Amino acid sequence: MKKIIITTILSFLTLTIIYLQWGRDMEICNTRPETSKNAYFEDVTLIANKLYIFDKYDFAESVIQKCVDNSWKEVRFSYDIAGYPNELCIDVYINSFDFEHRENAFRITYSQDSKFKYKYNIKDNPEKFTITIE
Repeated sequence: MKKIIITTILSFLTLTIIYLQWGRDMEICNTRPETSKNAYFEDVTLIANKLYIFDKYDFAESVIQKCVDNSWKEVRFSYDIAGYPNELCIDVYINSFDFEHRENAFRITYSQDSKFKYKYNIKDNPEKFTITIE
């Protein structure tokens, strides 16, 4: 009888952990576009809905690709008005509890070298951009 109870509890905990890590989608909480005469920046606040992010660089690449593809459920970027941004900054929160307490996990910056003076956008010239994780 003890084995059945322990197995049931362990199975439940395993399924709960699997759901909390891989069963929920990321969600955007806030976007703030900034435009100037020479550049267009997009600041994004994102809840990852994970227990832990194992590879931040791969995570950053997937988030940036979703921004370029404009494939978020919660928001659609207005790329038809100002074009694609010249820089993308994303504040990542692991879960909604951290978001409510303003404890971000890290910040992703997808930017081009300053020598280009915001000449390129994130969609047409991805080779000119680098990912920085702070």
